[in-house]
Amino acid sequence: QIERAIRDGFGEVSLDTNAICRGPDFADREIARAAACAIADIKMNRHTIIHTARGVDDPRVAAHQYAVDPSAHITPSQLLGTALGRICRMVLNEMIALPIRRLLICGGDTSGYLATTLGIESLEMIAPLARGAPLCVARSSDPATDGLQMNFKGGQVGAPDYFQCVANGQL
Repeated sequence: QIERAIRDGFGEVSLDTNAICRGPDFADREIARAAACAIADIKMNRHTIIHTARGVDDPRVAAHQYAVDPSAHITPSQLLGTALGRICRMVLNEMIALPIRRLLICGGDTSGYLATTLGIESLEMIAPLARGAPLCVARSSDPATDGLQMNFKGGQVGAPDYFQCVANGQL
């Protein structure tokens, strides 16, 4: 799905997951870089994918599993989900004049940490998109997040053009 969307013109921000997992200084720089890249894409009117892996065979998947200090009592999912949430928050705050209306979030535990980082207090289902992955509207005390349409999906839910359909409101 990611490769199909990129082939169809979506912007791509490939997150350096090792930097995120190596500690706050590395993570802060990578988060700022990724947010700046996404903002540049969005200002060029491109739908943008920020990803931690292009699939299970992506070498980053195995690498970041070993980059986290086990004594830190934090999982790679928590680190990456929180980082993605921080990136989304930076993008949403920067794009306030050109509001972003919809986010598609893929991944299980990671998406929960992202939602928490965005300050989402509740979700209301507004349309069925795919089994187990409805389109929702987020409620939050943060004006940049409140009213945002969100779709949380796991794995390979949906057709190969799922990202395009969600972006264009075709589902």
